[in-house]
Amino acid sequence: MSAMAAFVPYDQNTDLPSPGALETDVLDFKGGLTRIGGKPNHAELAKDIAAFANAHGGVILIGAVEDQRHGVLREIKGLGDAEVKEVRDAYSKAATEFCSPSPVTDSKVIEHATGRVVAVNVWPFPGQAVGVRDAEGYERWRFPLRSNIDTTYLSPEQLPMLMIPELRRKIALLRAIPHRTSVMVDDGGPGQEWRFMSVEEDENSVHFEHDQGREIRLIHVALEQIERVWRANGQWWLHVGPRQRALDPRFQGAY
Repeated sequence: MSAMAAFVPYDQNTDLPSPGALETDVLDFKGGLTRIGGKPNHAELAKDIAAFANAHGGVILIGAVEDQRHGVLREIKGLGDAEVKEVRDAYSKAATEFCSPSPVTDSKVIEHATGRVVAVNVWPFPGQAVGVRDAEGYERWRFPLRSNIDTTYLSPEQLPMLMIPELRRKIALLRAIPHRTSVMVDDGGPGQEWRFMSVEEDENSVHFEHDQGREIRLIHVALEQIERVWRANGQWWLHVGPRQRALDPRFQGAY
C-alpha cells in the first residue's frame, strides 16, 4: 500500500525525486511518451490525466524512469527540446480531445543535469466525472480513477460518487488523515478508537483496524455511512452511521 499524499503542483523550482523514490497516489513516473504505431497514444495519456482528475489531482512526471521490477524510480533521464515539445503537445491534445469534460492541466518544464523533465499537473475536477474515449475515436467512454498507485475504472453505480460535492469533500478530508493514525469513532454511544488505513473510492469503502485484546479486527465502512469527518485539538474524529461491514469474513458483524 502506498503512502497517501497531498497533491502539490510541480513548477520549475520543484526538486525532482531521487532514485529509489516511490510513486504515490498523486505522482506517476513515466520514462517517456506511451506510443502506439510510433505515435503518441492519446487515449492512454488521457486515461492517466482523467484518473487524477477524478481523484484528487496529481503529477505525471515524464523523464522519470521507473524500475518496474522493484516499483521505484530508477533514474531521471531528461528529454531533449524536441521531445519536450512533443510531450507537452501530446498531453494537451489528450486532455482537450480525448477527455470529456476537459480537465485543468498545466505542463511545467524542470531542468535536470540529464536534460529537461516535463511535469504534467492535473487538478481535481469536482462535481463531475471525467470520461475518456477510446483510441479508435468512437463514442465509447470509460471513467478511470487513480486508486493508490493503480488506475481502476468506475462502474455505472459508482459514478454518482464523483457528482456529489459533499461526498468529494468527505473523501478529501479522509485522505488528509495519515496512514495508521488513531481516530475516535463517534456512533452515538461510547467512542471507540480505530486506526485509519485507507479510503478506497473505487470500492466505496474506508478501511480501519481495531484492537480487541490480542485480536486485530479489520473494519470496512461504506463511504455513505461516514456522516461527518472533523479534527479537534489534534485528534481526528468520525461520526459513523449504524451499519458497518467487517472486511475480514471471520469478523462479519463485528463492530
